[in-house]
Amino acid sequence: RVREGAGGDATEEAERVVREAAQQMAHEEVVGKESDEADREAGEEAERAARKEAERRESERRAKEDTEREIRDGEQQKAREEAEKKVREEAKWEAREEAGRAAREEVGTREHDEAERKANDEAERAARGAAQEDARRKALEEACRKARDEARRAASREAERVATEEAEERASEEAERRVKEETERVAKNEAQQKEQEEARRKALVEAERKAREEAERAAREEAERAAERSEADQRQREEANRAVREEAERRAKEEIERSAGLEAERLEAERLVRDRAEQVALEEARQRAREQEERRRKEEAERARVAAVQQARGEAERKARADAEHKARLEAEAARKAAERRARPPGPGYVLAVGFHVRAAQLPKVDGRVDFDALVAQVQSGLAESVPRQQALRLLMGCDLDVGIALERARDVAAWRQRRSMDLVKETLKAQLQAPGQMRLPMQDEVSRLVVVNPCALITADGCPVSIWHAGTANSGAVSKVPDDCLVTWSGAVFEYADLWISELSERTGVLAGHIQVFNLQGLGLWQVTNTALLDKLKTALGAGQFYVENVSHIFVVNSSSLFSMAWKLIRNLVTPRTASKISVTNDVPEELLKLLSPESSRRLSGLLSKPQPVAACARPP
Repeated sequence: RVREGAGGDATEEAERVVREAAQQMAHEEVVGKESDEADREAGEEAERAARKEAERRESERRAKEDTEREIRDGEQQKAREEAEKKVREEAKWEAREEAGRAAREEVGTREHDEAERKANDEAERAARGAAQEDARRKALEEACRKARDEARRAASREAERVATEEAEERASEEAERRVKEETERVAKNEAQQKEQEEARRKALVEAERKAREEAERAAREEAERAAERSEADQRQREEANRAVREEAERRAKEEIERSAGLEAERLEAERLVRDRAEQVALEEARQRAREQEERRRKEEAERARVAAVQQARGEAERKARADAEHKARLEAEAARKAAERRARPPGPGYVLAVGFHVRAAQLPKVDGRVDFDALVAQVQSGLAESVPRQQALRLLMGCDLDVGIALERARDVAAWRQRRSMDLVKETLKAQLQAPGQMRLPMQDEVSRLVVVNPCALITADGCPVSIWHAGTANSGAVSKVPDDCLVTWSGAVFEYADLWISELSERTGVLAGHIQVFNLQGLGLWQVTNTALLDKLKTALGAGQFYVENVSHIFVVNSSSLFSMAWKLIRNLVTPRTASKISVTNDVPEELLKLLSPESSRRLSGLLSKPQPVAACARPP
């Protein structure tokens, strides 16, 4: 109809143009006969123009017909492709349904394996014969892959659900059995304890049982809810799949009715789809069987591992309880012995002050009886931060029992400790003491370039630390190589470690312990004593000691020259008798020092004094 309309329009237009040209020619003929020749030529020209216009319109009509023909051909091709697509979608749904049915069938028997092999061989032969349908096969393979993925996910969800239910049931049974055994064992072992402990332990066991039952109930409810959600999702998917299949079938039937010529191709496609679906289903079944077998082996291994872990945990808990009980008994015994030691002085010449036995020679000389408890309480109440009674006692002893001076000194010490972050240094040293291995102080190697020092290298018979300063090894050439920061850091660590040592020892024994320092003057020359820069460095290395009041119990100056001994006799008269009693100056190693040391430290002392050299690590508290 479009072509006929276009042709009729072109004809009418041509006729109209011809009529107009003829009318013009007639008019011109009437107006001027003398221009007949010109009019005739004009008429001919008009006729030629009309013919050209008609030819142009005819060409346009033909082009429009060609375009419409191409459109119809494209629509037919599109309809054919749409039919093929619907056939493929139908084949896809059929393959998915077939795969789902195959997933629900039993696999693993020899007869089924033989049938799978034959079906696989037949499918391979059919696939080889369908090489010319490569494009269609790719589309069908994509559909089969999607069907296989869907079937695998469905089978995997089902297997996981079943495995989860079985594992939960087994775990619940195992937990109940172990809880019962544990309850019986605890009840039997603790029957001999006191009635209050028995009641508390039974209550604890009952609480644990209720907590486990609550956890098991919650787990079962969660598993049931998950199973219900999974079943509901499965039903929804099945309904959706069924609706999609019905719609696809309806559309496929309508398309088949409209495109009867595609019946052969559809039958061939269906056959290929069925063959391929069977092959995919067989492969999927084999894969599922392998996955189930692998999952079963993993579950068995996991059950064995869980059983082993639970058994090991039970053994560890029993051992931990036994160790805790043994440790508690040891601690109780140690506390009892410590209380007994605190109750009696270590020997004559000791005074009991705020729970610590102190040598009378260490205390300042005062008239009358001293109430140490009251003085310590005044120091503790006068400070913003709490101070242990041992530290308060040392402050009072170092300040001649003057509470005001002791409080001022305590504030200076607290400010210095805050500036130098000494609490962090203390925690670091504690962590090193608890860890195995050597006890090393920071910057020890750097300080050894300036002077050889053996901090806390020896131990006395009663467990106090002994440090050796080899003054004769002071090296003036290293003054510029060792910065003050290294010396300050090292000095704080040395005296903090000694304070940590003697504080713990004093608390444990009830006797106020102290740090013993030995200054070895062997090799000390006049050029070292007169070197101001070197002396400043040595003062920096000893500088932190002023903030640890009354920590040093005695100082031994050994291997001194006769000149130094004479100078000390003069200086001795300028210090207090209590301070002078703490310092011993000799030109050799005094017998008093050897008696203080433990046998092992006494043997090492001579070697350290004769050949001064850095020690790899500090000693540890006994």
